[in-house]
Amino acid sequence: MTNRTQTNNVRSFFFNEKPYHALLYVYKKEKTYASEVSNEIDTTYSHAVKKLNRMKELGLVTKESKGRKELYRVTDTGRKLASLFEQVESDVHDRPVPLRQRT
Repeated sequence: MTNRTQTNNVRSFFFNEKPYHALLYVYKKEKTYASEVSNEIDTTYSHAVKKLNRMKELGLVTKESKGRKELYRVTDTGRKLASLFEQVESDVHDRPVPLRQRT
């Protein structure tokens, strides 16, 4: 895969709301399960797993098996990116955009 192709893949992946919020959620929680991510970003479990696995391929999260469940943790690279996302939100909105509000 060329650098340009990889850049376009990353760009198209993160210019979608759910992966963006999923990374921020894992970043803020430090470690979490896909079921928690799916609830937080209001998507199906399988969709959350697909996005988390893509983040793993990009080196943004790690995945550790805990029995039948998989625990996701943000990597240093993922932390840097999530921190940049927060900075952009802060610069644009003067405060971070909250994740989905719990009812």
